[in-house]
Amino acid sequence: MLIDKLLDEAKLVNAERHETYGDSLGMIGGVAAKLFPNGIELVTPEDFKRYYLIDMIISKLARYLTDFRQPHHDSMLDIGNFAFMLCQLDEEIKLSRLSLSEQNDESINQYDHVMGPHDDESANKATNFMISFPTNIPKKFITRTIQQWSFFKPTITLISKGG
Repeated sequence: MLIDKLLDEAKLVNAERHETYGDSLGMIGGVAAKLFPNGIELVTPEDFKRYYLIDMIISKLARYLTDFRQPHHDSMLDIGNFAFMLCQLDEEIKLSRLSLSEQNDESINQYDHVMGPHDDESANKATNFMISFPTNIPKKFITRTIQQWSFFKPTITLISKGG
């Protein structure tokens, strides 16, 4: 039966890896716990991608260190690839945030145009603003951006377009 054949093959691969790399899984858990002593909150797809790449780097480093006298060259190449992928992802996230920031600046300009000049005194007289953002913008980014808008000192309610 095919399933039995696949299970036997998987057992062989597992035995080979364990013989080659030892208990790298135990090492990975310990390293991750030290790197993130307070845990880690993964919310956005980008958070999960970044953590995945970090986890792969830790995994490959653990494999490399299982036999320091006979290093696994391919593990180091993998670490380099994952590190470069992480650099690329970080740059994409940075550019995406800059783009969102520019969009927010444009929103402020539109607010100025529609509402006229504003000052802190008139903003403090208002009690609520309702601001609509697209659903793909992380709430933490929106909150930080709103806090940077000095004229929004009253309570702010966030809603998402279409959601």
